[in-house]
Amino acid sequence: MSSYEKSLLRKRLLEIRSSLKEAEKDSLSEKIKQNLFGLTEFKSASSILFYASFTSEVETFSMLKETLDKKRCFLPKVFKDELKIFEIQSLSDLNPGYCGILEPVTKREVGLEEADLIIVPGLAFSRDGGRLGYGKGFYDRLLTKTSSMKVGLCFSCQLTDKIPMNQQDQKMDRIITEDEIIYCTIQSYREVPIDK
Repeated sequence: MSSYEKSLLRKRLLEIRSSLKEAEKDSLSEKIKQNLFGLTEFKSASSILFYASFTSEVETFSMLKETLDKKRCFLPKVFKDELKIFEIQSLSDLNPGYCGILEPVTKREVGLEEADLIIVPGLAFSRDGGRLGYGKGFYDRLLTKTSSMKVGLCFSCQLTDKIPMNQQDQKMDRIITEDEIIYCTIQSYREVPIDK
């Protein structure tokens, strides 16, 4: 798929997601939050890298608010063409940054390896773990540096049959919608029965 075709796909999917009414988006985000909080790997994680939701994305601030007093919470901040990770103690540690997205203002930078679980935004996801981002490659570059579990959050209207993947595109291990938890891969640390 050409970059032009990808940009058309992004535009179409953004229109679909943006067509959700605010009340509907809030209700679906709450269901996604409950599914995420019920995930075994979320329960066992002691530190989680969230994203700060923006415009029509799955809302993450209520997730952050509920998690902050139980686990270490990290958020990304854009530096030139890469994301750096910072620990936050409260939502007041955030200010508008890149493209108006809320970013940490704290100086507590942490290594990506400190995140047990990584929550990833996207425009679309496929059931095999494919992800269509926003075209800047921030998350794809970041996710090459970790073996931690990657969890994509999306509304069910963002699921698509197939997403064209390049060599640098990173797949998700889990995708969570308001309706289901999709197991895209089985991580090596998880026990898998072996037929003998």
